[in-house]
Amino acid sequence: MGPGWWQASDGNWYAPELHPANATRATPALSASAVPELDSAWAFKSLRYGGACLACGIQIPKNTMGWHSPTIKKVRCPCCPPVASSPGPAVPAVDPVARNPVGGSSALRVAQQRKDRRWRKGAAGEYIVDQVLHEELRSGEVILSDRKVPGSSANIDFVVVASSGIWVIDAKKWRGKLEYKAANRLGTKMVLLVDGVDRTSTFDEIYNLVIPIRQCIPDWSVPIEPALTFVQAEWTGRAAVKLFTTKPHKNGLVWFSAPRIIAAKIREPGPLSAEAVAHIAQILDEQLPPR
Repeated sequence: MGPGWWQASDGNWYAPELHPANATRATPALSASAVPELDSAWAFKSLRYGGACLACGIQIPKNTMGWHSPTIKKVRCPCCPPVASSPGPAVPAVDPVARNPVGGSSALRVAQQRKDRRWRKGAAGEYIVDQVLHEELRSGEVILSDRKVPGSSANIDFVVVASSGIWVIDAKKWRGKLEYKAANRLGTKMVLLVDGVDRTSTFDEIYNLVIPIRQCIPDWSVPIEPALTFVQAEWTGRAAVKLFTTKPHKNGLVWFSAPRIIAAKIREPGPLSAEAVAHIAQILDEQLPPR
């Protein structure tokens, strides 16, 4: 027997750590340094617009409690409190669309490689649309930018998932005067002209982008809305100017107008719940990798 061994009432000897005096010793309280410190840049409040949790990606409904950072304009759910980072480089939280490129990124790379002004102009147009979408869509919509079309070398400028459905958006920054008018006296056919050149076929070309989306989401109850948006367009004619500065228009099944007007259409209530929006966005994020 070593020092501290003791004999119990049953006649047996036991090690010091099994003595009743040690068993009843109080557990020391945690020091203040052991308690995680919350990041003061975040506030726990009612989230007016909701959004996706920066940490776990769960969709937070509007007007529910959660964490909000006015600095980075992100939200976190109540289960993911923002803990202050320890000394040293900060490790960013995982964002479900963190790999999402800035609109126009791939077009800018091509422009730099080819030294092509047309691609550079296209990149600028996509970036402007990306900025507008992020300014206007803050109610739980998910914006996926610059995505590859499966089995093709083509790309989709923007895919937006909202309550109103899935929006497939092609950004155009065309130079010249745009005109949308009847092709005949009866007005049975409309044409889109750019400096007098017929570009009506652009409305049909967007379905090369819509069809792959439907193949990813085969549920026909989920609306897919194709849209063309024109950046800094110069429309001719009073009727055209009024039409494209106040509300979107449709050619067949394709919406077209300025970016902010398309964004207002996207914000309209629709059949998809917040959970459905998050689920569909996750599928498309996986099926349509960044370009």
